Amino acid sequence: MRSAAGARFPRYAPAPETLPAWLTDADIDYRAAQFARTGFTGALNWYRMIERSWELMAPWTGARVQPRALYIASDRADVLNFPGTPNALPHLRDFSPNLKDSLLLAGAGHWVQLERAEEVKAGLLEFLRGLEPQEKPVR
Repeated sequence: MRSAAGARFPRYAPAPETLPAWLTDADIDYRAAQFARTGFTGALNWYRMIERSWELMAPWTGARVQPRALYIASDRADVLNFPGTPNALPHLRDFSPNLKDSLLLAGAGHWVQLERAEEVKAGLLEFLRGLEPQEKPVR
């Protein structure tokens, strides 16, 4: 992929010689057809709105995630390299007091749910099995 100036993007992730097992030619064809049909504007708008999103979310600064939660990520996900993230990970319960567990999968990338589907599924099922009802239903 080339930027408008002709520089390779992203520089740190060269195109692979072969597709990984979790991504097929049919997957690529489907996504390409969808982008050809609808354009890429929707995907780009998330990035175009980053500054405005911060402004809109300002009233919730410091808010905690209250529902019971499971954190799943990969050790190779770009988000783990964002400024401040490595320091925040040990303090996840400060932001999410009902965090039950963290699942950090080694060797996967951004699309951990595709790259390591069975491990993500197993982690989710274990998390769900460990939940107790918060209150009894009224009959």
